[in-house]
Amino acid sequence: MKTLLLDGRLRQGGNTDYLLELLFGKKVPFEKKNIAECNNCEACFTTGCCVIKDDMADIYSAANTTDIVVLAAPVIFGSLPAKLISILSRAQCYYKNGNFSSLPRVGKKKQGFIILTAGGSSAGDVKFALKTATLLLKIFNVDSPTIITSLNTDALPASSDMAAKEKIENAKVQFGFR
Repeated sequence: MKTLLLDGRLRQGGNTDYLLELLFGKKVPFEKKNIAECNNCEACFTTGCCVIKDDMADIYSAANTTDIVVLAAPVIFGSLPAKLISILSRAQCYYKNGNFSSLPRVGKKKQGFIILTAGGSSAGDVKFALKTATLLLKIFNVDSPTIITSLNTDALPASSDMAAKEKIENAKVQFGFR
C-alpha cells in the first residue's frame, strides 16, 4: 500500500519521530521539504493547478494514488507547524474556479492517521491542531482518521506513553503495517 506522509516534524529524535518509527517499524527519514505557502495569486482558479514550483508537486502527485495518509506533527502553541499549514493553504488549487462552497476530495477514499505530540497535558491543548489536521486529511479524502495523541511530553516522553503506543500497535494490525 502506498503511504503519503504529511510530515510536520521540526527535528529528528523527538517524540513525533518516535511514534512514526513505532508505526512504520523503522526509522522514518527526516527530509527538509521546500513548500511555500499559498500567495493567493488565484491562477489555480483558471488552470486548476498551482503555479508555485516546489516540493508540493510531490504531494499533489501522491494525493491521487496513495492508499494511506499519515499526518504527524508536534503541536506548537496549540497549532500545527507552519509547514503543514503551508500544505493546507496550497490545497486551495483543488477548489474548482474559486468555489469554496464544498470541500474538495482528492483521489480515491483513503485510510488515515493523525499523530500529534504536545507538551500540554489536556486534550484542549491539541484541539485546534486536531481540527486543522482533520480538515487537511478530509481534502485528501480521509473521512475517519485514526487519531493518536501523546500529551504531556514535556514531563513524559512519547516512548513512555503506553496509551499512544497501544493505539499505534492496534492501528498497525488493523491497517496491515506489520
